[in-house]
Amino acid sequence: MPIEAAFDHGVAALVPGCPLERPKAALQVCADCSYNVVAPQTATIGCRIRFTVAEWRAALNHLKDTHPNLADELNALIQKPFLMGRADQVLAERWENFARRWYEARPQADGAEKAMMQSMARFARASVVMDQPVRIFG
Repeated sequence: MPIEAAFDHGVAALVPGCPLERPKAALQVCADCSYNVVAPQTATIGCRIRFTVAEWRAALNHLKDTHPNLADELNALIQKPFLMGRADQVLAERWENFARRWYEARPQADGAEKAMMQSMARFARASVVMDQPVRIFG
């Protein structure tokens, strides 16, 4: 089971009405999609990002070893993985601030770990700006 950050529209694999649901749709439609917060203006699915459990554990172990206070904060945040748009702006800002501090604390992080940090911040911000529900590593 992957660990992911995504727009949360229930059981739908993608955002409702997504052109990729149509047969023979090309990823190019993702380049102009406002839900593409992972890689804006890029022909890649950006309304969801997944990491393996191994990548998640490695990142968390690095954080625990080097910055245990940040690891504790992350554990507290993932207890509340759902953000429901503007109503939870304070929680979204906590996620963004955490991601920024994680990035500052671990400048030598590998690609997967940096992608986790960036996706936390981007999905948290998108939940407020777009007033859309998101799930961060839930």
